[in-house]
This record gives sequence, structure tokens and C-alpha cells, in this order.
Amino acid sequence: MTPPSNPSDAYNADSDTIIVGRNISGDRIADIDLIKDEYVSRRHTCITFENNEYWVEDLSSGNGTWVNDEKISEKTRITGK
Repeated sequence: MTPPSNPSDAYNADSDTIIVGRNISGDRIADIDLIKDEYVSRRHTCITFENNEYWVEDLSSGNGTWVNDEKISEKTRITGK
């Protein structure tokens, strides 16, 4: 995963379910903490690995979740495009 705020940052996943968000005030809600990105909600997106495919789902974030320049409204399979 490459965050838009700093494309040189990359994150490795060590679980089949990853929560992306911002850990504020010492909480540990997000597995991937994008605290510096003001557009990311505390619980923003969930990425899952199911049946050899990656899926992304917005967690009712304030700004929505975008995949390949398209805002998603439901759980969406991530392709290599």
C-alpha cells in the first residue's frame, strides 16, 4: 500500500485483515497508522486477503476510500491495474 501523502512510504501486511487509519491520543485502532494525513479517519479502510485476492472496504470514513481513482461504495476487489 502506498499512501498519497508520501508515495515513498510502503507498508507490509502480516495479517489477513488490516485496518488503515489514524491512531490518535495513544489508541491502537489502526494497524497502519497514517497520523500525518489529515484526510484519513481513525478507522478509515479495511483491507482483507480472502481466497487469494485482496479486498478493500471503506469503514464509513469522512472522505471515502478510493481505488484506482474511483470512490468505492462497497467492498471492492483490488486488481493490479
